[in-house]
Amino acid sequence: MRKLFIVLFLVNVAFTLFTFHLLPPKVAMNFGNTGSPNSWASKEVNTAIMLAIDISTFIVIFFLPACISAVPSRFINIRNKDYWLNPDNKNLFITRFGELLAQFGVVMFGFLLITTAITTHANISTPVRLNIPAFLTNCIAFMVYIVFWCMRMHRTFKVANGDSSIPVNACTARKDGVPAKHLFLKFILPERMFVAIKSGTRNWLIECPCGYKRDLWDAGGVRYKGFGEPRQLGKCARCGDVTWHKVRRKTDAEREEYPGTD
Repeated sequence: MRKLFIVLFLVNVAFTLFTFHLLPPKVAMNFGNTGSPNSWASKEVNTAIMLAIDISTFIVIFFLPACISAVPSRFINIRNKDYWLNPDNKNLFITRFGELLAQFGVVMFGFLLITTAITTHANISTPVRLNIPAFLTNCIAFMVYIVFWCMRMHRTFKVANGDSSIPVNACTARKDGVPAKHLFLKFILPERMFVAIKSGTRNWLIECPCGYKRDLWDAGGVRYKGFGEPRQLGKCARCGDVTWHKVRRKTDAEREEYPGTD
């Protein structure tokens, strides 16, 4: 995810520099409710502002986890602070927090890229006018993601049953024995689609470096029509280590050995 974050940062910078040559000398910086411009500036100022936003966003997200590792725990406020900031678990906290920040950064740069494209299109149009539906759709989608990201952050640093020795991953938190992610999918999806996703996920398993394997659906995961072998951070039920687990397709023998339980 950090690699994708860096790539999108570079794409944003390159796209901003590319659009500089497309813009007229005077560009609209602000638009009214109807899409008509009400504030103007030179294209040099506009490009400088966009580059400053890109670079400052990258610096904050990329270097914040490293900064946190050097900050005394008393200055950090996080859920279940006593567990996550003790010396045994602080590195795990920084790893998880860094992953969450990288995911946020990817979406953030996606949002900025689309915003730049929309405003550039507005400024090279005749007359100059912002596409309000496209701009609002982009903003609303980003705000919805922020809410989702905050909820995920809240659940990522939860501990099981109030026991500060057992971290709970957001995707495997359970209610009445059913993973929260599965309950959410069953609630929002048609029954036929939910069954298809469940059946597709049954073709995958999650494997700890110690060799312990589980059916991915039983482990609380979801993977439908995916490819590759991604890794997920979690605690192994057998060895007890918190490490990166490989998610991969089952072999024919493993389909029989790990069929999953309904």
